[in-house]
Amino acid sequence: MGIFSSAYHVLNNEIYMQVPKLRCNACGTCCVSPHMTLIEFCYLMKHLLGSPEQLAHTVSRIVPEHPDYPGQLACRFQTPDNLCSVYSHRALACRLHGHPVLEKAGMQYHIHCKG
Repeated sequence: MGIFSSAYHVLNNEIYMQVPKLRCNACGTCCVSPHMTLIEFCYLMKHLLGSPEQLAHTVSRIVPEHPDYPGQLACRFQTPDNLCSVYSHRALACRLHGHPVLEKAGMQYHIHCKG
């Protein structure tokens, strides 16, 4: 197991699993350009390499500006029906969008989630 695989394994099993599940109604409002660590990016790319067609579409797609947030791009992984094409491999930042746990920490958790 390489260093990225080991690091992602820790991230997945020790951090992602600790985030309580949040129901998503796939409205697409929180799907702004995602922020992720290098480890998450490498893991996501490894996943996309398993599907050359999805990889080509994701990488070559021209991403428009998000209609609700000027200056922010829409997420390149969002499908036309507002679903996440990489949902099970999404970054921690995406997993926390709209999460009430952020409110408990004194953060504005609903900035990108109106649902």
